[in-house]
Amino acid sequence: MKLTRFAIALAVCVAVAPASTITTVSDVPGALSNVTVDSTQANGANMAGMTITAVFSHSGTENCTWLSNGTCTGTDFRVSFPTGTDTLPGDTAWTVTNLSSSSSNVLETLTIDALAGDVDFDACETAGTPHSVTSACTGATPGTNDAYTIGTAPGGSFGITASVEYTNELKLASQGSPLGDMWGEAVFTFGGNAFQGTTDRKETFTFYSDTDLLDSVKSTTPEPATFGLVGVALIGAGIFRRKIGAR
Repeated sequence: MKLTRFAIALAVCVAVAPASTITTVSDVPGALSNVTVDSTQANGANMAGMTITAVFSHSGTENCTWLSNGTCTGTDFRVSFPTGTDTLPGDTAWTVTNLSSSSSNVLETLTIDALAGDVDFDACETAGTPHSVTSACTGATPGTNDAYTIGTAPGGSFGITASVEYTNELKLASQGSPLGDMWGEAVFTFGGNAFQGTTDRKETFTFYSDTDLLDSVKSTTPEPATFGLVGVALIGAGIFRRKIGAR
């Protein structure tokens, strides 16, 4: 009887024990871009082109590009999302896997550049203040429909945590200023138990995040060449005025 009670208690503890967890969500404006929303039906297949950078304690920096099979795979890591499922959180989560076989090779940070694939992170935020990450909200930007701030999803390896920072803010060209709900990049900084490599099972981190597909992206900061052309034009105008004044 005592053994049975112990087994039940142990099962309950395992069932309710937290796995991987998002601890905090914050943001910094970064580079601002004007965008057009194409579709809110983003999935693992149509986010191809996103780039991801992972930094490890031992092997250093690795990069990969998201493919239409719903994965982005580097030498020692993989990030994946199913191809036939909308990213609006439900039963499906994003999964980050440390593929290294060395316990000393700890995954420290992960940067997802969604904008590189004409994708944005659609968050429940207003004026930079994160809303609840436990349920969906109505996106602040017209056309984005439901949104969901990056948050904890069931699964993942026990005790691994991450703080998340959104950056590179986005807005519609018709908006005077961004509303704080569309972002081009998300940076994960891992903590808690080490997100390390293993020789048998592979350590994973799972999270929810909503994304949208973008039709066009245009930086609000002029390119260096543009500054050069403007400068030449101004110099030319000055020379022309001086010639007229000398007549």
